[in-house]
Amino acid sequence: DVAFCFLPSESVARLASRKNVTLACYPVLNEAFVFFVSPDNPVESLSLDQLRSVYNGTVTNWSELGGNDEPILPFQLSDGCSDQDALTRFVLPAAELMEQPKTVRPGSMGEEAEVPAGYDGSAGAIGYGYLHAVSVRNEDVPYKLLKIGGILPAESAIQEGMETGSSGSSTQVMS
Repeated sequence: DVAFCFLPSESVARLASRKNVTLACYPVLNEAFVFFVSPDNPVESLSLDQLRSVYNGTVTNWSELGGNDEPILPFQLSDGCSDQDALTRFVLPAAELMEQPKTVRPGSMGEEAEVPAGYDGSAGAIGYGYLHAVSVRNEDVPYKLLKIGGILPAESAIQEGMETGSSGSSTQVMS
């Protein structure tokens, strides 16, 4: 069998191993793992250490990062989602993540289910994901991409990494 997808999460790799399935992963493209905020947020760039501080709950106000006096709302995605896996793979281990904002939505059987709240474009919001998915998922919600470590995630930067033979660097939050 062949699948074209993001790298499997640790839990998927463990499950495959228990089932005696060998996963052979071959990179076929580069993609950027990006962070984004409201277009009105004056912050343009964060370091990887600053991102870690936001997502572990140490830094809780944008004024601590050069922004407005506004609480930071660090949205996350559901466990098992490739974007959430990238957050825990490239930025901060799952055990160190702060509790994610939640919302209640109707479940599949009419019950109410508590799920991670999605990025809403509010003044304090910060979200993340793979560049292509972010552009599709946030079509109706305004956002601007942040520079991470001084690098703006753009097609040209991704292409440059491909031309130099680099598959990106997890320490620069690129995959």
